[in-house]
Amino acid sequence: MEIGIIFKKSIKFYFLIFILILFSFCAKAQSNDWYAFRNPKTDLIGFKNKKGVTEIPAKFDNLSKQAIFKNVIAVHDYKSGHSYYLLKNGERFGTDSMYVYDNGYDEENEGKIRFRDNKTDKVGFFDIKGKIVIPANYDDAQPFHNGFALVTHNGKRVCLDGSIYNSKSPCENWAWNGKTALIDAHNHIISDNIPLSELSDIDWYKLKITKSQPDTALYTSFKTKNGSYYSFLNYKKEFTKWFNQVYLINLNYKALNSCYRKVSVEEPSKKKITAFFLKSVFLRRYQSILIKEMQAIKTGAVSPEIFSAELNDYIFTYKQFPNFYYFADGNPYKKTYPIFNVVITYVKKEGKLNYQNQFTFIRIENSYQLIEVALNVGKEQ
Repeated sequence: MEIGIIFKKSIKFYFLIFILILFSFCAKAQSNDWYAFRNPKTDLIGFKNKKGVTEIPAKFDNLSKQAIFKNVIAVHDYKSGHSYYLLKNGERFGTDSMYVYDNGYDEENEGKIRFRDNKTDKVGFFDIKGKIVIPANYDDAQPFHNGFALVTHNGKRVCLDGSIYNSKSPCENWAWNGKTALIDAHNHIISDNIPLSELSDIDWYKLKITKSQPDTALYTSFKTKNGSYYSFLNYKKEFTKWFNQVYLINLNYKALNSCYRKVSVEEPSKKKITAFFLKSVFLRRYQSILIKEMQAIKTGAVSPEIFSAELNDYIFTYKQFPNFYYFADGNPYKKTYPIFNVVITYVKKEGKLNYQNQFTFIRIENSYQLIEVALNVGKEQ
């Protein structure tokens, strides 16, 4: 009896020690991240550790987008004019293989960062040690999410007017026109020749693998080479279903209570164009307008358009709403908080635009909440 009690206490003791060691290891791993800071005089970027100690002085310009230095970053040294991939131990590599998009360099995601081979004009991935883990065989590639990435192959650069891109006389705006494939972290092609229309608003972290095609009312499915289906939740499909079958069903206080704790209201006719209201105050002031607009949608009197959108970081700033952003980052965390605009357009008798009312919803905790309203947009005062 006593031996059993001692044995149980020993198990608890060692289990507690194990938990403490694990916690210490995780805390240590987390503290290895470095965070970007900006020198207000030079506008250059450097990195500090979690304790605020400068690891790299501010010497990188805005081509270096990464706000958190986990393992590897792509940078441009303003003073020397050199671009390279950088590890924390100071090792540099890939000086002739920078991957550029949206006027900046790529960022590490899931332990991988893109590069473009300057000789072949093809894209691949480095790992966190600077080793090539996916060869540069693709025309283009998107970052990895949940172990998957979309890649383009057998493609050509095409200008927006439909003409083929000419490097001697390049058009300003162009895109890749080729086959789109889904690959895994080992560079295996899961599904090939995927229609581009199927790729927007996907939650890569909600995956179903089935032998038969699942319900497409909520999921976007890719048929794999072995005949099975990889299906990912489609945020737009989810929001549209929620909006029509939940939000509009009962236009009462309970339904309209699906608001964020603060709601932004934009009214060009007011002196202060944009104002924030606590949820209770917003509902008290704008409930009648909200019910009127939603009732018009419900009855079919108006036909709204639904667009995927981005958080307006001029209104929802990092300082006021840090939970919508990466730690120490200036960019909204789109993968976790997708946003959709419901836009109602009113036209004049002659068919010209009169004004628009816009209602913006954000996905929080597996549901959607109204976070922004813009009324009478474009209306002549």
